[in-house]
Amino acid sequence: MVILKNLSFIGGCDGNLKGICSITRGMKATDVIEKFSGIKCGPHSTFYPDQLSKALQQALKNN
Repeated sequence: MVILKNLSFIGGCDGNLKGICSITRGMKATDVIEKFSGIKCGPHSTFYPDQLSKALQQALKNN
């Protein structure tokens, strides 16, 4: 089981990403994937939460 403890991002919208880091602290990676997968912003095909879920899926697959 992978628990998120100290998530950080490079670039992007500082406020949104700080919020994501705060919300996910202490969560299981699988729960973050389930909750954040598919979240989009307006016309964009993906958004920070969805990108995080994809990165976590890839990390878990490679682990």
